[in-house]
Amino acid sequence: MRVQRRCKRVGPVPAGRRDTRSTTLISAAMDELADDRPVLVLNPPDDPGFRALAVGLMDDGVRVPGDLEDRLRERHPHAVVRPRDLAGEQMSVWYVYRDGRWIGSKG
Repeated sequence: MRVQRRCKRVGPVPAGRRDTRSTTLISAAMDELADDRPVLVLNPPDDPGFRALAVGLMDDGVRVPGDLEDRLRERHPHAVVRPRDLAGEQMSVWYVYRDGRWIGSKG
C-alpha cells in the first residue's frame, strides 16, 4: 500500500474539478451530528418493516428511549430500547431489539 506523505496541490481546486461527493457526505454527516436524534442500532438488521417503523417514529419526534419502546410495542410486543452510555461519547446511540434480545440475521 502506498501512502502519500504530502499534499501536492497548492491553492484552491478549480470549480470544475471539485469532487462534490465528498463534500456532500461531509455535509450529511454534519447535519446528522447537528440533529438531536440518536443513532439507532436495530436488531434484526434485515427487517425493513421494523426499520421503517423505528425511523418513522424518530421522524415523528420521539426522543426518549422509553417512548420509542412503548410505541414500537404497539406492533412488536417484545421490543426493547436500550441507550448506550459510554463515558465521553459525544453522540447518543440506542440499541433497538424487535424481539427483546439480539437475534441473528436471516442470511
